[in-house]
Amino acid sequence: MNVILNLLLIPRYAATGAAVATVISYASAGYFACFVHPRTREAAWMMSRALAVPVRALIHLSRALGRAAGRGR
Repeated sequence: MNVILNLLLIPRYAATGAAVATVISYASAGYFACFVHPRTREAAWMMSRALAVPVRALIHLSRALGRAAGRGR
């Protein structure tokens, strides 16, 4: 994953792109490693639910703003 992200990010963002690629790679490896061992799977699912909450909130917010913008015309 790190190699692919480096190929995508380094040409445009140089050293910052390499740093971002490394952070994303390490974070995703740690996240997916929690699913491997049975004793940590519950924590992995809790992390998944915690990551989904802000995404759901943004979806609801964008829908509400879209409806409000439609009424303002």
